[in-house]
Amino acid sequence: MIHVVICEDNFAQRKRIETIVNNHIMMEEYDMEIALSADDPTAVLHYSHMHPEQKVFYILDVDLGHEIDGLALAARIRERDLYSAFIFVTTHADLLHLTFQYKLEAMDYIVKDRPLELQGRIQTCIDTIYQRYSSDKSPKTGRYQVKDGDRTRLIPFDDIMFFTSHPTPHKVVLHLENSQIIFYGSINELTEISPDFYRSHKSFVVNLKNIKQVDHAMKEIEMTNGEIALVGSKKVQELLNAIAENG
Repeated sequence: MIHVVICEDNFAQRKRIETIVNNHIMMEEYDMEIALSADDPTAVLHYSHMHPEQKVFYILDVDLGHEIDGLALAARIRERDLYSAFIFVTTHADLLHLTFQYKLEAMDYIVKDRPLELQGRIQTCIDTIYQRYSSDKSPKTGRYQVKDGDRTRLIPFDDIMFFTSHPTPHKVVLHLENSQIIFYGSINELTEISPDFYRSHKSFVVNLKNIKQVDHAMKEIEMTNGEIALVGSKKVQELLNAIAENG
């Protein structure tokens, strides 16, 4: 599945872009969907942070009426996402050179006030990105961004054993092979970071790839590093199914 994210502060223009994208996806029967359509760039940054493994196609307005404009937004996404594609829509054709300054390698830069051209070029970009992603079979290991003290670390998914709730409210413990990181967050936010992760218990999200065995009677999950996570009594079979599907 390829996810489309739109950021445009003009409501009518945003709805117009949504219509163009949805109609083309439906007509071509592409495995794509609009995952987020927003007027606030911080919402897009949050989405990017929470879904680092997804194939995402961003359609961004350059002038968002916010301290973060579309080009700066794309630059911040690119810091941790080397693969997603960008196209920019704007009323300022003279700002094209800034995409090179930000080293963004944009797919296209489209002027809003040319309706037919806007539609045709967005459709062409959708076709191109779908063909590109569909033909790219190389695995890309995702990474989870977490603040560890004064540093921000990008942790490969493969290194994560599980997440668990901390006794202190609004804190989570990330368990690695030989260490732990405590950070501000919520278990609820961690269930969608990757298909490799499964919420086995109200207080645990486990990495399916790092499960060694499941004890049905004790309702425990032994991880490859020897640590134990919990699984709810009603979730044992669902967990086993998820492990099999993840295979």
